[in-house]
Amino acid sequence: MKKMLLFMFVFVVLLSGCGSSDDDDLKNPSDPNDETLTYTVTFFDADMNVIKVVDVAEGEDAIAPNDPEKIGYTFNEWSDSFEQVSRDLMIYPIFLPNMYSIYYYSDGELIKEVNNLMYQENIEPLYVPSKEGYIFDGWFVQEGFDIRFMGDSMPSNDLILHARWTPESTLSTEELYYYSSLFGNSNGNLQNIGLVAYDYDRDRHLYSVGHSVYAYDPLADETTLVFTSAYAGRPTYLNVYGDYLYYIDSEYGYLMRYDLVNDTLQLISDKEYHFLSRNQSYIYALSYEDYYGEDRFVLRFYSESNGTFNTTAINTVEHINSEGSRIYYTNIDSVSVELRASNFMGRSTIVNLENDGFETIEQLVLQDVTQNYEVYIGFIGSKVEESGFYIYNSVDGVTEVSLSSQIHDLNFDGTYFYYIDGTTLMKVDPISLKVTELMSVPSDVDFLNIIHHWIYYGDYESGNIYRVHPDTLEVVLLSE
Repeated sequence: MKKMLLFMFVFVVLLSGCGSSDDDDLKNPSDPNDETLTYTVTFFDADMNVIKVVDVAEGEDAIAPNDPEKIGYTFNEWSDSFEQVSRDLMIYPIFLPNMYSIYYYSDGELIKEVNNLMYQENIEPLYVPSKEGYIFDGWFVQEGFDIRFMGDSMPSNDLILHARWTPESTLSTEELYYYSSLFGNSNGNLQNIGLVAYDYDRDRHLYSVGHSVYAYDPLADETTLVFTSAYAGRPTYLNVYGDYLYYIDSEYGYLMRYDLVNDTLQLISDKEYHFLSRNQSYIYALSYEDYYGEDRFVLRFYSESNGTFNTTAINTVEHINSEGSRIYYTNIDSVSVELRASNFMGRSTIVNLENDGFETIEQLVLQDVTQNYEVYIGFIGSKVEESGFYIYNSVDGVTEVSLSSQIHDLNFDGTYFYYIDGTTLMKVDPISLKVTELMSVPSDVDFLNIIHHWIYYGDYESGNIYRVHPDTLEVVLLSE
């Protein structure tokens, strides 16, 4: 009986010693004597990272962290209740997707709306609008078309897209970069009296009829009067330099300047001028004057920056072409093509065409100068028994394009050469050397100007000037 009582005492003591294991772990750890049970509540963010761990006394509420964030979603609720906690908890955020919209605008007007799109949802293909006479050039995120939208999925915000339009690709709206239309359209051709020029800053054609100059906008197909000269002659050899139009008054040969912004006309020089052209820095004016005791054609350059003529001059020159910081020309009655710097410094011979049998050069137009200074020239020239249109370059030499004694009025639009053969207007591809008959023209045509692909021709004496649409070849008589 005593042994039995002793065994029961030891068993109770052992039980009392083991009974503290689980419950003690749940007691308040900050106070070992506190019998209150505690539990751990763990909060996670959208990426399953722990953002908060709290120990909560049994029956108490856990305090949640700030609502977590997730791009393209809005926090809705936590995955479980953490009020009156009675066990360890792992709490996860529950998000609801945001719905976004795409707003498509054209010319400032909303043309289409797409709603209920989720973040990163595939949005290709985007809506493709149409507009008569124009080609859609893509969507841009700003109305000023500075930033093109290149995404293929929905961002975490509404999209406002603006359509950019370009005119349909036609010859009538194509713009070509070339020196003659940028710096005057006389092209170094003394027989070409420059009744048309390209106003680069305003993207319009300026042309002279009578005592007036008009502006034609090919995109809007609108013509406006620019000014009417109070002088007696017709504006010729038109050259646009920024906000100024330089020209020669045909009555006395005066060099004039018209301010396109302030609508004022200024006499620059009262010498007798016969040719005018320009490059990036200077206005080149060819006058006929007494030069060291002899009447000669004298070429000087006028500086727009300081408003004066340079004292340096070269004389007895013709067929003047400018390109970059150089000018190309021939001496009068010479068939040797010469080169000088734009300020007339230095001199070298590009080619002496006498070595190819040429006796005269009627007209000469610079086509191109490569980065390696390879020179490409189109010219109308004559040999003993033949004459015609030829192309020269410093690599291949002279190439015969077309033989005819009736070729005149050579011009170049940056892509093609143009000339008149008898009563036919011709176009030449200088690469393939293909010659195309464009149209018939009157026999009295004595000038030809090209701006981009637009053709202007006429008879100077009668005052008639015609414009030819490059796509339709429709001819319009321009009058005052």
